[in-house]
Formats: sequence, structure tokens, C-alpha cells
Amino acid sequence: MMADRAKPVNALLALACAGAVLVACAPNALAQRLRDRSEIKQLDGVDLEERIGDQVPLDIPLIDSTGKTVTLGDQIGDRPTVLALVYYDCPVVCSLVMDRLSESMNDLDYTVGEDYSVVIVSFDPTETTQQAAERKLAYLSGYTQPVTPQTQAGWTFHTASADSIRQITQGVGFNIQLLDNGEYSHPVGLAVLAPDGTISRYMYGFDYPPKQLKLSLLDASEGKIAQSLGDRFLHFCYRYDPNAGAYSMEAMLVMRIGAIATVIVLTFLIGGLLLFERTRRHRKAQRPTSDTPSGTLAMGHAT
Repeated sequence: MMADRAKPVNALLALACAGAVLVACAPNALAQRLRDRSEIKQLDGVDLEERIGDQVPLDIPLIDSTGKTVTLGDQIGDRPTVLALVYYDCPVVCSLVMDRLSESMNDLDYTVGEDYSVVIVSFDPTETTQQAAERKLAYLSGYTQPVTPQTQAGWTFHTASADSIRQITQGVGFNIQLLDNGEYSHPVGLAVLAPDGTISRYMYGFDYPPKQLKLSLLDASEGKIAQSLGDRFLHFCYRYDPNAGAYSMEAMLVMRIGAIATVIVLTFLIGGLLLFERTRRHRKAQRPTSDTPSGTLAMGHAT
């Protein structure tokens, strides 16, 4: 579903994956460039192939940060899930992806482990459980919401065998390439999965605004994690624009909602006024008349 397949940014991402000075000195400028979906392509056709609507196999075995073998389905549970494919020794790019995701999670009014899950998987089969555990400890310590057992169970870091890595990267359309210097060229972004493992949305580059992340999670859950009327309004009135790679308000839909709301308000207002007028007339009709001559009353009393 990618809108365009634009020119590869070979030099840019080769330097990024090798820890180039340009990324270290100007990450915001690089993030802005990578947000443009026309610059997602990397070395020699290494690319992210969108597979929205496909289901990632839930039985893929992973090794969590405690050394326990689990499946992808175990880690997703019954919640929408942010899936990040990284490698822990990546000199710059992957750390930025995880840092920016963590920042967005801190600004999100949903709680990881309760409303959604985050699954981090290393695509380097040589990386270790200790590396996964260190990353988990570091990022949980920076989480601004209470770190409950549910949070720890819902934000997971993993390693995997070469076969599992092949299955999960192919399932997400996340193509990688091992470079001669031992680093990887890879796409930059996240996948958002529905509770059944279906790919619902991709988020590209390093910038994951909390509102965009919330909308992606609402979409993935079909609005089930909405906690307020405002959340339901967001889910109903915002639509994903594949050309922009982001959600935006659907103006015509909002105008229709405004028109319907206006009709409803006017209906209640007019109905209320009519009811008030009817009640007033009824009460007036029930009042005793005072046009009986006072002399008549006096004579009747005398008899």
C-alpha cells in the first residue's frame, strides 16, 4: 500500500547504520527526512513492504529478557500491539527508534500492559538475553507511569533464532541486509498489530507523535480501547492518509456531525419551547374564574 517507491537514500542510511556523525549532530533533521515515506528505501532494495491486513504468524518462538521461550502471540495477548524490529548494538538508528517510542509512550494517556502491548525484537541472531534484559530495565526505568506487573508483562524485549527472525521480518515486510562492516541496513519504523496479529498500520521514521500513536492503537483495536468520548471522536473523525503517512481529520465527516448535532439541538430546543407553551396554556385553563358578581355571592350567603 505504499503510495510511492522513491529514490533510495543509500548514502544516508549506510552512514546512519554505521553511526554517522550527521545523525548524531542533527537527529531532528534526519528524522524529518525519514518521515517522508518517499525516502524509506535503503541499500540495494532493502525496503519495508507494507502488508497491511496480513497476519503475522503468532506461533513464532522468541526468547524474552528472562531467557524464557515464548511466542509472539503470548506477548501480544488480547491487546493492540506496537512491534519494533531493531538490533540492540545498532550504533544510532535503533536506539533513536526506541527512545522516540518511549517518549511517545510517556505522553500517551494509555497504559502499556493494560491498554496495549509493546514488543521489541532483535533481528540480529547473535544478540543475547542479557542485552534484551538491559534494554528492558533501562526503558522501564524511564517510564513515567507506574511500573506495575502488567506494565512489565506488556513491554517486552526479545532475541530470536535466525529462523524466527526470518519469519517475523518476512511477515511484517521488514527487509534487512547485513553489511560488510557487521552492521545492518534496515527500514526505520514500527508496525502496529491488531490483537489477532493482523498488521493494522505502519509508523515511519523516528517521530511517533502521541496522537498518531493513539489513533493507530484505536484503529488496531477497532475503537475498543477508547476510554472517553474524546477518544471515540478521534477514532470516528480521523482517517489515515496513506499519501501523508499520518492521520488527519476528515473535514466533510466533521461537518456532517456538526450538522446532525445542530439539528438535534434545535429539535430539543423547539420541542422544549412547545412543551413549555402547552404547559402554560394548560395551567391557565385550570385557574378558577373570577367574573361571578360579588352581590350574587352575598345574597346566596344570606339565604
